[in-house]
Amino acid sequence: MVVDDLSMPHSPRVHDGALWVLDSGRGFLVRIDPSTKEKQNIAFCPGFLRGLSLHGRFAIVTTSLPRDGLFKDLPLQANLQTRDAEPRCALYIIDLHTGGIAEWIELKGHITELFDVAVIAGCRCPSSVPLNSPNMASLITIDSEG
Repeated sequence: MVVDDLSMPHSPRVHDGALWVLDSGRGFLVRIDPSTKEKQNIAFCPGFLRGLSLHGRFAIVTTSLPRDGLFKDLPLQANLQTRDAEPRCALYIIDLHTGGIAEWIELKGHITELFDVAVIAGCRCPSSVPLNSPNMASLITIDSEG
C-alpha cells in the first residue's frame, strides 16, 4: 500500500518517477512520491474524476456529474461548495508543472458520465462516429495482411 487516505481513488498511473492518481471523492488530481509517500494535490476539477492519461507535462482527466444530484457523503460536495462551483461532465487538460487547467471541454445533454480517456499520439483530427451511422462502414479499415 502506498497511501491510505484517498477518497475513492481511481486511475493510478506512473509517470516521470511519480505515482499519479485521481482522488475522486475529493475532486483532486494527486501526485504521490513513491519513496516518501508524500501526497500533493495538483489540481481540483469540479466533478467526479474518472479517467487519467498522461502525455509529457500534461494530464488529461475526465469528470462526471453526480447520479443523484449531489455527491452525498463525499468531501467533493464540500469542495464544490467552498469554491462556489457546479459539477461538470468534462475533459480537462492540466499542466503538471503549474497545476493550472490549460484547456477544458464541457459535455452537455445526454452525456453525464465519462469513465476513461486516452491519448492517441500523432492524431491531429480525432472524431466520433455513432455505431449506427452510414459512415461507419467507410471510416473503419481493417489491415488485409493481418
